[in-house]
Parts: sequence; structure tokens; C-alpha cells
Amino acid sequence: MRIKYSILRLKDLKDVALEAGGDFKTGAEVTITNTADETGDIWKNLQSIVLTRPDGTKRHSGWTGEPFEKIGYTINGASLLLGKDLFKEAGEYSVEISAQYYGVETVEFEITKKRKKRRR
Repeated sequence: MRIKYSILRLKDLKDVALEAGGDFKTGAEVTITNTADETGDIWKNLQSIVLTRPDGTKRHSGWTGEPFEKIGYTINGASLLLGKDLFKEAGEYSVEISAQYYGVETVEFEITKKRKKRRR
């Protein structure tokens, strides 16, 4: 009788410190950066993104959903850009990033309503 064993070797995950940046207004882009490694390597290993909106609905891409570009995410060098069309309502948002060698990390931010310019 022959027995085959599989051994799972866990490697140390790379450092992650996600930070959101931008105007944080409805209809504006949001930029996500890993400030622990500003090379952008995390985005080369991106597996999935889950955007949670203020009403609790989730928008998936990667493993479980549509291609990143089709739903408004683009990679720009060392940053992940979340398209302006993703932020139509004010409130608390969260973005869960899953990347090989980095694990799963979440960043949260608040979007406020864009003020309309008054005409004189």
C-alpha cells in the first residue's frame, strides 16, 4: 500500500498597509495604495476585490465576479483606481483586497455628497 502525503508550507505574507486617497466625494475616483510597499507588487498579484457600499450591497471582481476593468477598477502603477461611477451615494464604503502573497486586507473610507455649485 502506497500512501501519499501533501504538506502545506505556509510562507510569511508580505506587509500590507492599505490607504485610501482622493476627494472622497460622490462621483469622484478613489485611489488605494499599499503604503508598506510602494512598488505596486500587490496589484500584480491581485486575485479579487470586493467593494461594499453604504447599503451593504457588494460588488465582486476577480475570482468571484467580473473582470476588474469592466466594473470600474484599473491599476495605475503602484495604485488601484476605483472609478467615479462606483461612488454615487454618500456613506461608509469598504474595499476588501485579496492578493497572492499578501492575504486579504480591507480599507474603509467615507464618501460625502458633492456640493452643487450655486449659480449667481
